[in-house]
Amino acid sequence: MAQGFNDVNSRLDDISGQLVYLYLLVRDSREKQENLGKAISNIHKAMLIKEITTLQAELEVLRLFPDESPRLALKTATNTRLFLSSQAMQSTPELEAELLLNSDVSIQGWAVATVTEAHLLLQMGQHQEAKGMLREEVEKFKTVAHNWSNSLIKEGNSSLSTAYRFSASPFAEYITPERVTRIKDISPSDLSLDRDQLRRKKNEANVEFEMSYAQERYPKSWIQKQIAIAEYLDSLSELLARLESLEAFADLCESRNLKSSKEILPDENTPSELYLLPAD
Repeated sequence: MAQGFNDVNSRLDDISGQLVYLYLLVRDSREKQENLGKAISNIHKAMLIKEITTLQAELEVLRLFPDESPRLALKTATNTRLFLSSQAMQSTPELEAELLLNSDVSIQGWAVATVTEAHLLLQMGQHQEAKGMLREEVEKFKTVAHNWSNSLIKEGNSSLSTAYRFSASPFAEYITPERVTRIKDISPSDLSLDRDQLRRKKNEANVEFEMSYAQERYPKSWIQKQIAIAEYLDSLSELLARLESLEAFADLCESRNLKSSKEILPDENTPSELYLLPAD
């Protein structure tokens, strides 16, 4: 598997090398450079999506033939997780639309592949393997989420370099307190605040938006950008929370010594509503 993953990285390196000449051809035209950048971004996106669709295909086969061994689907999930996690870990926090889209495909695909692999392992009764994999991936995912949070929350004005700026009056109609809390959960600088520091951070942000220069310094375009940042960081926080909850589920499966997680999960015929796990 490691060799296969190295082969993928090698192919990516080859492609990168082959594309250098294209930049030389368009270096005299900014417009052509931008168009080339978008074209390469689309190629990258297509490669990422291909990994995800391959996994989807394996899961569909498994759904149609539930008695078949899930080993092939597990292998595909592992390969997809390794590939997309590598891409996500290499991504640089940026708000440029094309780059952000590629990063988001990598990050969300990584989370999906991780969840899929964990569930397949738990269905096979491989509790320790699932827990070990999840432990590693959650820590890596947390690092990525923290990096994005640190980068996107940072502002030129230190009084606004906090997740709690999203709780200030300009965002009252757009960002809920619950969303602010979730963003705070992946903001290292905010996680360490005590009650007094938290209150001071909120007050400083509110005062900044009440200053006479606020409308000029923070126009509607800036507000809209902040709303987009909040939405994106919230999605990262929710993904991390889901991965962490799966860790707890893996612990539960192990503590009950289940042969398969299917023993306590609802089947396809269970109505779509709140489901309580059976007691020991």
